[in-house]
Amino acid sequence: MKKLIEEYYRKMDALKGDYSQMKEVFNDEMTFHFPGIPTPLNVEQFQGPAQGIYAGFSDFNHSIEDVIVDGNKIACRVNITGTHNGEFQGIPASNKSIAVGAITIFRIENDRLSEHWICVDLLGILTQIGAVPAK
Repeated sequence: MKKLIEEYYRKMDALKGDYSQMKEVFNDEMTFHFPGIPTPLNVEQFQGPAQGIYAGFSDFNHSIEDVIVDGNKIACRVNITGTHNGEFQGIPASNKSIAVGAITIFRIENDRLSEHWICVDLLGILTQIGAVPAK
């Protein structure tokens, strides 16, 4: 199961969030849960925001630090890095580097990803690119 998660992040970064080329990693009912969005998103709905991240940070990259497996669920501690060299959520490029953490949980079914819960330090990203003042 750990190899499936490693493959997911490797492909996601290489394909810049183009989930249409990741069908072999996802179950047909794959859903994404993201803070601030009240209902889960399917692959099609999440692809736009995912590609938006890579448009804003062309070198956006995930590195897995820890993986914990419990039954059919995997929890990961992930480091995210990138350079804000494109528009991100309406914020023009600052050319500043980011480094933030994320905690993600995946549910695996039939050797494919079925659900993904994402909790990323968005405030840290916005602060590092200068969109939110640092205290």
